Amino acid sequence: MPIRRRSRRSPARSAIGDYVREVRLWRTRRLVEDSSIPLVEVAQRSGCADQSHFARLFKRRFAMTPGEYRRRVHSQRRKTARGFP
Repeated sequence: MPIRRRSRRSPARSAIGDYVREVRLWRTRRLVEDSSIPLVEVAQRSGCADQSHFARLFKRRFAMTPGEYRRRVHSQRRKTARGFP
């Protein structure tokens, strides 16, 4: 009798999927950080089905939502521009 697999995915395939998601998140992090592109459009560019899915993945990886991250980066830039460390 053949042994059944618990999952149809192989470990290598899963690792590739994880890598692709990681690369997409780091690229979209730059879009969130460096631009005024609306977050809905950033979510679409990331390949996510909707903005809430993108926000969940982003928060899981970077420990804050895309909006929180954008606000933090912009506030730090304003402080630096004023001469604060």
